Amino acid sequence: MQNPYTPNRSRLQVLLALLAVISLAFAACGNDDDDPAVGSPEQTTTEATDTGEGDAGEQTTTEATDTGEGDAGEQTTTEATDTGEGDAGEQTTTEATDTGEGDAATAGVCALDEVSLVFSGRTLANPYYVAADAGARFFADSAGAPYQFLASESDSAQQLSQIQSILAVDGPCVALNVDPNETSIVPQILETVEEAGACMVTQWSRPDDLSPLDSDNWAAHVTFNGVAGGEAIATALFEAMGGEGNIVALQGILDNSAAQTRFEGLQNALAKFPRITLLDDQTAGWQIDEAQSVTEAWLAQYGDDIGGIWAANDGMGIGAVEALRAAGKAGVVPVVGIDATPEGLAAVEAGEFAVTISPDAPYQGGIGLAICHQVLTGQLDINSVPDGQRVAFHDDVLIDASNVGDFTGDPDPANYQALWDDPFSRANTPAL
Repeated sequence: MQNPYTPNRSRLQVLLALLAVISLAFAACGNDDDDPAVGSPEQTTTEATDTGEGDAGEQTTTEATDTGEGDAGEQTTTEATDTGEGDAGEQTTTEATDTGEGDAATAGVCALDEVSLVFSGRTLANPYYVAADAGARFFADSAGAPYQFLASESDSAQQLSQIQSILAVDGPCVALNVDPNETSIVPQILETVEEAGACMVTQWSRPDDLSPLDSDNWAAHVTFNGVAGGEAIATALFEAMGGEGNIVALQGILDNSAAQTRFEGLQNALAKFPRITLLDDQTAGWQIDEAQSVTEAWLAQYGDDIGGIWAANDGMGIGAVEALRAAGKAGVVPVVGIDATPEGLAAVEAGEFAVTISPDAPYQGGIGLAICHQVLTGQLDINSVPDGQRVAFHDDVLIDASNVGDFTGDPDPANYQALWDDPFSRANTPAL
């Protein structure tokens, strides 16, 4: 009789054979190259390249490797390059390459033949802008660069639209010299310039809380001491009147730094001449025809009580002179202005203006272009320029009958070349 505790040889052999088969099956499963993720169904290692052609939102695993070290849960590792074209959906980028050209104003990356010059001002119907445009052309000729004048016609929305359009076409290699129609438009102009990566210089007007020191794309602000200028011409006017009498005042666009500071200068002078009375002040928008109409109305209202006319620029002063000529009072009622336009200088020579001030309009037209041209082409690191020169009062001159002959005649381009080469040489008083 067989011992019940002695294994049956045939059953033992079958059992051993079955265990061997099971072992081989497990071994085969553990080394199957076609299924690397067995045992780690949620772990994914992804390397992806998205060219942006359409929606990458449903892109999943393109290459994956599993070490088989158990279950890695929801761990995901992604390396991606996205050119930004189109929608990248839910793809996560941890390493990226940006192929953009960068900011021309800070990098100085423009070749000489890539720079375009733009001057944005009000209108070439104004003698000041005619002279400033001439100066801009002087610089454009010396630099061999294309140039255009954008006339806003005193429309702030139009000025912004024109600047946006030109930057959309010519991009980061635009050197923009801009006389903002109104101070309040400067932030929008700056935003447009920054988005394009271009360079701008402003003339006359900027908000008190915003300056070139806030942006590398805003290279400089060129202005003249409006308070001092407004007071200087007022003082000359009052002295021409013998220190007593009544005046009227023609203001520029009220939301404009130059208009505001010059009128402040007039008020300072009035405080020093208690026997001078300001009968009325009105804006004539810097325009000749508007100033003529306003002055005609004043002459009808006040008649001989008007002893002098203060104008915030030569153009409005000339409009006043036209009204005085029609009334037979030109040269009898003194007028003052600012800008030293050819018409203003002629009025000084004729005794119709007591004085004007020269900020040198051709210089203003070209100097902003010269600064940005040097920045864009890498000739000038704008951050190396002292703050008090980037935001500065530039030099000007009071002109009366004694020195008017020094300023008449057509300007000579050769006289400006040294200024274009050293564009901050006249930025001598900080205007921060």
